[in-house]
Amino acid sequence: MEIRKRRGKQWERMKRFNTSGTCFADIHYMVNLDRRVDRIVQELVLENKYFVINRARQYGKTTTLDLIYRKLRNDFSVFLLSFEDISSEAFSDELKFCKTFLRLLKTQMSYNMTEGISDAVFRETDLYIKQGDFTLSMLKDFITHMCMDADRPVLLIIDEVDQASNNQVFLDFLAILRSMYLKRRYIKTFQSVILAGVYDVKNLQLKIRPNVEHRYNSPWNIAADFNIDMSFSAEDIAGMLKEYEEDHGNRIFETRLYNRYLTEDTKKSAIADAASMGKNQFVANGALNMDLVMEKFMMHFTEIYGNSEVKFLEENGRRIFLTYLKPIINGTGNYYIEARTRDMKRTDVIVDYLGRQYVIEMKIWHGNEYNHRGELQLAGYLDDYGLDQGYLVSFNFNKNKKTELKEIQCKGKRILEVVV
Repeated sequence: MEIRKRRGKQWERMKRFNTSGTCFADIHYMVNLDRRVDRIVQELVLENKYFVINRARQYGKTTTLDLIYRKLRNDFSVFLLSFEDISSEAFSDELKFCKTFLRLLKTQMSYNMTEGISDAVFRETDLYIKQGDFTLSMLKDFITHMCMDADRPVLLIIDEVDQASNNQVFLDFLAILRSMYLKRRYIKTFQSVILAGVYDVKNLQLKIRPNVEHRYNSPWNIAADFNIDMSFSAEDIAGMLKEYEEDHGNRIFETRLYNRYLTEDTKKSAIADAASMGKNQFVANGALNMDLVMEKFMMHFTEIYGNSEVKFLEENGRRIFLTYLKPIINGTGNYYIEARTRDMKRTDVIVDYLGRQYVIEMKIWHGNEYNHRGELQLAGYLDDYGLDQGYLVSFNFNKNKKTELKEIQCKGKRILEVVV
């Protein structure tokens, strides 16, 4: 049931926090993104840049894309697409990918979401979808024709590109976009292309076919590097605090505050120093060795905090772990907090690092039965993420506790548990 408040004789919908999908300023608590969007438009879109917005989930990528679309739709023909609901089958070969891509374009044209595209191009799109053969080369020609026919510059935005990142046909499509970009003085193409996802396209493990040019390391080294800062500034947080009233469990807000506090912690914390000194050992062949992170955290936690007061550890256990984790993944990976309870006794941290996810659950030890329930719940959570292994950090404050690292199997999942 939607909660409303009375204002005079009118009932008005109360603002709320939103952690799923696009946020809208009139109904959701959110920071003012006008300056960020203006900068993206001025420095990138209007400068004909092709670029990537990459950040962990729940950092505002989709909301930012929607604001860019609404800001530019009157002056550009803007296609705002998403690969979120596309099956992997759509990327199995050129024909299926090209027709899927055309269907996404057609859908936007059908709902008049893209101004400046003629009825003739719409009919042509439908014709290509129905015909038996359609290749990337033909798609390239179609894009050129569409951009020539449009009465304004054409902008392409694709959200959730991670869904396609491991498919060769998508990499070939990126190479096509790059080829057209390099020839943009002689042929019509997209004014600007924006790809958004959790991972930077430039860091994908590319497998370019032998018959595709090798003059570049990635199909996406098109424009000068430009990192879109999806973080909130101190002013942003202050503005959000003014509106923050009831929902103290908001994931975005909580993660922002942790980032802010952890920045200070890492400057003065012995646990952060211990992680930083051995940082290189935690990454091998482009993958994060989370097993080793857990093992070393157990050792360093015991050495540094072994004699600390129980109350201190209860209040700061999660913060200490995140302070240890931050310098290890900083600059390459991200984390976000997935709180399941409000009593802070069970909290999951999801880490995104170079295309892989790691789920770490932290809890206070309350006996074997409670611990086993936590293992079962973590196993279920791993199912939700499609993962085979997860991690458990148990803070045990019993006087006769045993510090240990153990591996268990639970409902077909491998769980590495650290007790400190």
